[in-house]
Amino acid sequence: MAREIKETRDIGWTPWPKQSLSERTFRSVTSRLARLPEYQEKAKSLPPILGIGARLGASVAESTVSVIPILPKSWSEAIGTRADERWAEGIEDMQEFFFDRPWLYETVVHSISRAAGLGAWTVKEIINLLEGNITNRQKRQRLQEIKEAVPSTGYRSFMKAYLLVATALGYFRGGKVEVRKICVDGEFLPVKFVPPFVRTNTFDDPRKDGLWADTNNPEHPLGKMGEPKNPILLEGRVPSPMPVNFEMRRLDPPQTLADGIADIDDLYWSSGAGMVVKVVKVGEEARRRWIVIVPGTDHMAPITMANPADTESNVREMLGLRSAARAGVEHAMIKAFNEAGIRPEERQAERVLMIGHSQGGVTAHAMAADPNCAINVTHVLTIGSPSRSIKLPEDVWNVSLEHTQDMIPWMDGVPTEFIDDRIRVIRVLEKPQSNPLYYAHSTGTYLETVKILEARTRQKITDAARGGQPLDRTGRAVLELMTMLPEPEEPVKTILYEVAQHVLPKKNLPAISPKKGLRK
Repeated sequence: MAREIKETRDIGWTPWPKQSLSERTFRSVTSRLARLPEYQEKAKSLPPILGIGARLGASVAESTVSVIPILPKSWSEAIGTRADERWAEGIEDMQEFFFDRPWLYETVVHSISRAAGLGAWTVKEIINLLEGNITNRQKRQRLQEIKEAVPSTGYRSFMKAYLLVATALGYFRGGKVEVRKICVDGEFLPVKFVPPFVRTNTFDDPRKDGLWADTNNPEHPLGKMGEPKNPILLEGRVPSPMPVNFEMRRLDPPQTLADGIADIDDLYWSSGAGMVVKVVKVGEEARRRWIVIVPGTDHMAPITMANPADTESNVREMLGLRSAARAGVEHAMIKAFNEAGIRPEERQAERVLMIGHSQGGVTAHAMAADPNCAINVTHVLTIGSPSRSIKLPEDVWNVSLEHTQDMIPWMDGVPTEFIDDRIRVIRVLEKPQSNPLYYAHSTGTYLETVKILEARTRQKITDAARGGQPLDRTGRAVLELMTMLPEPEEPVKTILYEVAQHVLPKKNLPAISPKKGLRK
């Protein structure tokens, strides 16, 4: 399945270049002119996207026509069905188009970044003009604060604008984060419908896949539970609560790094309201260490729900702001430390391996890089995470896995030449029969990659023990991560925590700060 697994070592980390916008623009234009023949060759492969776009546009038009009231029902249904089919075919073709051209990921992200950068530059120039015509000292100071708050790069400008606008319009409404224990050593604990641990139905009609409680049906086994005392109101409706029915199957501690990735896939299947985090205490006393397994984004809709692994957390972490997801994982770890009798002044001495997929990897890197974090993250394994903009301390053992055709790691907006000296293991995938972009980012595909990496590392260890080549940098890092796993007969304790956030009413939204994004 894998054509290549290789290590890249990019030195010279600079997350956001220090040059002025004009200097960066000049450098960007000249470098692109020098590579014009290369771009011309790549451009020859782009025309097919016009046909794909046309088919998607036609499906939207057909879908619009299908809801015209004067059409006979049979016509409307036929047109609507054809629109759905055309849309599905177009999306599949679009996935294949991008899968075959992974260089487009960086191009698209940076095109958006450059457009946002031009907007930021325009705003600053307008402020400069206004400052020259304003004599009031307070107004001038306020304009200066706004100008300083405008990010110096296009990507950060785009993300900051997204955060501020979404908050102002009431889409991002994350409030207090709460954590509760739901499972200990394979035994689930009794839990109740209490906010924020209530997953609400966002549609007028309940879902039909069995995940939602039909509280109006007395025959339903959960019908007698009724509505929660303080249901979350959504657009004026009182939705039915979802039953607490945690469906995870993998409740034992991981024995390999690949087990940790399989655990992430299992955590995604939780039907709870919040994000489920797996915490494993390994060993005792001086040998004690911790494994924390964190899933990625729960949904990409631009609206805050109980699960903090959402778009708001993604945007905040891209800006270097502490997200609800990060706060929840940190609080879960503090609970685990407290239950183990570890005093606050002893927490930094605890060794912690974090394993995260996508946003979970961003959370892991953010905690490892945060000097104020209550947890000392010493080891990190990430898969498909857009966290290359986070500068990691030199004493953190880190291995980051990426698939060449996975577009998510590019969403951090960092060009390849600005990635720090971390160990990145890159795997080139062969195209599957369907859903290639989903395949490239899925935990199942990364599970295969981790298995390959572990097998190669074990072979390197065997060869080195027989007098062969010593372990290379990647091998040493993978081996160090493996030392955090449980040994045979070693005592372990596995705890599952559920992390959820309150969704604030629109009238109680946090104040917007031009410098910090939000006061949270």
